[in-house]
Amino acid sequence: VSADIDGADLSASLLIDLRKYTERAATPTISVAYQIFLAEYSAKRGDLDRSKHHSSLAESILTTYPNVWLRGLLDLHLSCLNYLEGNYLNSILAADRALGTSSESGNRLTGLIAQADMAAAYLAVGQPARAEACLSSALRRANNEEQIFGLLLETLAEAQLVSGDLVGCAESLRCAHDLSARFSQSRSAWHRAWNLRTEARLLQRSGRWQESLSLI
Repeated sequence: VSADIDGADLSASLLIDLRKYTERAATPTISVAYQIFLAEYSAKRGDLDRSKHHSSLAESILTTYPNVWLRGLLDLHLSCLNYLEGNYLNSILAADRALGTSSESGNRLTGLIAQADMAAAYLAVGQPARAEACLSSALRRANNEEQIFGLLLETLAEAQLVSGDLVGCAESLRCAHDLSARFSQSRSAWHRAWNLRTEARLLQRSGRWQESLSLI
């Protein structure tokens, strides 16, 4: 949570303690969760090689000690990692695995995030209609008071922008902001930065260049 909210690097001492306590616990599920966390942490800082290393370690432990829920979390991360590397087909396949895993584990949130990740990959390969279909399905299943609902709306806004629906894009962003403010939701630095791109591009498409420049 600390790493996500302010986007700052964690202290070396905290990371050392985290490793020490994980090893002391000697519990496979904790070890897998630890490796997935480090994989995400590294990817968000641009160190994709280290992220792949920790992903492989998590995968190795899961081979011996299967856990459906953690397998879903790992596939969500692998979807994002492949996206960052430009391997969009693999990103879609990993998200699809996570979606299937969510049905088996009963973890609805994993499925919703998987559909959001799949939509992002579809947008990257120029298929906004498929992206919107994924997001519409997820929004029907999500509770509009949950944080994921706002994140889905922001991804929908990106799809609407790509499709040329500027009015729909602006409305989706407004609804997402209203939800976040109404429920005092904390947003990760990663998501704040990611979705500012959509706002900046919307301002450009609307001819509001100076406002877009200020936002950038």
